[in-house]
Amino acid sequence: RPFYVYDQPEPGCVAHAEGFISTELIAQQLAGERDVEFYFLGPKPFMRQARKIAGELGIPDEQVHFEFFGPTEDLVA
Repeated sequence: RPFYVYDQPEPGCVAHAEGFISTELIAQQLAGERDVEFYFLGPKPFMRQARKIAGELGIPDEQVHFEFFGPTEDLVA
């Protein structure tokens, strides 16, 4: 299920959370489940953090999906 997080939501945006994503925030949404399809899209700093969080939570690489217009190496911190 989608989970939208905005650091500064515009009027009319329906955010499930405000601020920045964290390992704890995403872990709460997964409720212990790790057999998930994890999709993310956003600006480069967000993408780096989301990819790092997926690894920290043990989500298998083949279940991590993103669209990034640049070299994947740019997302590895």
